[in-house]
Amino acid sequence: MGSLNQQVSQDNLVLRIAYGYAKRKAILVLIACREHRFRGISEKARYIGAKRVLIMAADDVKDDDCRRLVNETINYFGRVDHLVNTASLGHTFYFEEDINFRGTVYPTYVALLRQSNGQVTVNVAVESWLPLPRMSLYAAAKAALVSSYESLRLEVNGEIGTTIASHGGVGSELGRGEFMLEMEQRCDGNEKDK
Repeated sequence: MGSLNQQVSQDNLVLRIAYGYAKRKAILVLIACREHRFRGISEKARYIGAKRVLIMAADDVKDDDCRRLVNETINYFGRVDHLVNTASLGHTFYFEEDINFRGTVYPTYVALLRQSNGQVTVNVAVESWLPLPRMSLYAAAKAALVSSYESLRLEVNGEIGTTIASHGGVGSELGRGEFMLEMEQRCDGNEKDK
C-alpha cells in the first residue's frame, strides 16, 4: 500500500490505533493540541515498527490548523492514505469549542481536497445511537457524524473508503475525571476570561 499516514487525536483510543498501525510498519502523523502528550506514544510506535512518526500541534476546530496539518503531511510524506478522526470532547464545552462535529468533519474536508483512493475513518461513539442522560449535545453531534459520513460514502462513490466506528467505553483522562476541575473552571468563566 505504500506509505500510510494517520491523523489521530486524544485518549487511550489513539494509543491503540497508533500502535495498531505501527505494527503494520506505517508512517504516522499524530495530531493534538498538546503535542507533548504524544512523545511517549511516538517513541513506542517507532519501537513497535512504525517507519516514521511525525507529531504536530493543531486544533482541529480551527480552519487554518486543519489546512496546515494536511498540507504539511502531504508536503512531508507526499500523500495522506488514511485519515483517522477520533476528536471528541465530553458534554461540557463552549459552543465555539465543539470538536465533536467540526473537529472531525473539517479535517476530512481539507484532506479530501488533496487525496484520492484513501481511507477515512471516523469515531462516532456509542452515544450516536444510545441516548444517555446529560449527553444530548454530544449524542446529537455524534449522530450527525453518522449521517454526514454515510452521505460522504455515497458522494465519493467508492473513490475513498469510509469507515464509521462506534466503540464502547475507553479509558481516558475524561473518564478518570482528570479534566473535571479544569472543565468546571472553564464553565464558570474562570479560564475563559484569561
